[in-house]
Amino acid sequence: MAGLRNRLVHLYWEVDESILYTILQNDLDDFDQFKAYVYHLLQDPEVS
Repeated sequence: MAGLRNRLVHLYWEVDESILYTILQNDLDDFDQFKAYVYHLLQDPEVS
């Protein structure tokens, strides 16, 4: 996801819309992992 973010921010004129669409439809696991991490952190702030 970091690579996509860098391309969107720094090389947005080179973004292929079909690839972007595919990523947004199929490759959002990073967001699910982040959401789970934040949820667990909120449940027990002492554990990181």
